[in-house]
Amino acid sequence: MQGNKYFESQGDNEEVILVIRRYFLGIFQEMIFAVISFILIFVFFGAVAVFFPILIQGYGYNICVLLWSLLMLFVTLFIFTVWSLHYLNVAIITNEHLAEIDQKGVFTRDVSVMTLDKLQDISASQDGFFPNMFNYGKIHIQTAGELPNFVLEFVKDPHGVAKKIIEVTKTYHGNNRAVENEDNNNYDAEKAMNTTTSKQGD
Repeated sequence: MQGNKYFESQGDNEEVILVIRRYFLGIFQEMIFAVISFILIFVFFGAVAVFFPILIQGYGYNICVLLWSLLMLFVTLFIFTVWSLHYLNVAIITNEHLAEIDQKGVFTRDVSVMTLDKLQDISASQDGFFPNMFNYGKIHIQTAGELPNFVLEFVKDPHGVAKKIIEVTKTYHGNNRAVENEDNNNYDAEKAMNTTTSKQGD
């Protein structure tokens, strides 16, 4: 994607193959909590109005409105934060790199980038009823040497995505071998030419 880089070391002509975001069920529990919180807020203040009407008279009304507004603001900010972290946590597969952007907070994130030749083993797993029912799971990526391994969670169609990553990695290795063979051939041709020139000079 020219002119739209996902990570700093992405080349200008580097092609983005996959953008992997977490499946929405990854924040299902947080969204349920937010919905329940909204309901409880309305129920609580509704109960106050019905059973303790004296509390919403005069200054009490202003205090109740202030508390209601603060609670609603808190829950809204909670939803915004959860959704932002969910959306901004992403893995990028290009024709040269694997990059994982781990959004730690609204203003904090970690970016891990490695070339595809560092990937050694790629597998997918779906554990439990809901992952199999809704077809999401984890992708495990083992890397070479002391590099950290990757675990991508809540990936939609994890087996299909893992297969695609393997295909991209194989293509990367094939292109590298082709370049190496071409360089070797050029080197041999140049060496032969220099040898011929040297003999002619003698």
